[in-house]
Amino acid sequence: MIKHKLYEYLLDSFHEISGLLLSEILCHEIGHHVRDFKRHSIKKKLQENYADKYARAGYYQYLKSRKRNILSDYKIASLNIFQFNKEDRNQFKKSRNELIEWLENNNGGIPFP
Repeated sequence: MIKHKLYEYLLDSFHEISGLLLSEILCHEIGHHVRDFKRHSIKKKLQENYADKYARAGYYQYLKSRKRNILSDYKIASLNIFQFNKEDRNQFKKSRNELIEWLENNNGGIPFP
């Protein structure tokens, strides 16, 4: 899941990775509206919790639906010595391995709230 900001080079060069990260952001924002539609006058903390759960579900749904392409982009990025330094390439490799592990352990995904 996204912890920092989305860098422009990902949008330009690695469409699948940027699409995965954007899916979390979009689903978080959609989660706010879904929660508002279901219940009016809820507290901000509950609204944020619901939006976070919705974002997590959307992120993993997108990951499952495009896993081959996303994992391929991560692998290409982890091997790209011309665009990334060793530390960045290792981070792409680590992220890819974490995604593979999660996919193996969670075949059912995360249901939308």
